Amino acid sequence: MAHAALTGVNLAFYGATGPGVDRASALSVMDSLMTDPAVGAPLLLGHYVFTLGVLLVAVAVIRSRQLGRWAGWAVVAAVVSDIVLGSLPVPGLLGDVVSGSLLVVGFAALGLQLMRDPQSRPAV
Repeated sequence: MAHAALTGVNLAFYGATGPGVDRASALSVMDSLMTDPAVGAPLLLGHYVFTLGVLLVAVAVIRSRQLGRWAGWAVVAAVVSDIVLGSLPVPGLLGDVVSGSLLVVGFAALGLQLMRDPQSRPAV
């Protein structure tokens, strides 16, 4: 839901740049969206909860021993590289490319394995 709310904030920013919008009112709304903790905290918390969910899926894949464990480790490495490269003085694009690539490779491998091999599907 936090990602949906973030999309709503981005749409509000886009709407505030329209030609018929009162600039003072738009600035007031933008300032509230950017500085009010009641708006920012749930959006930021959503990112942490999403990351925690991704890590839990990766740990479940690793521990299950039914799917490619390397794919679970690739997802873990994606999260770790995003955190580490995001805190180092390197270009932001480098961290995005590395972590995004690891995440796509890990989840794509899991998806392909689940679609191809019916025996590897976990029992429900």
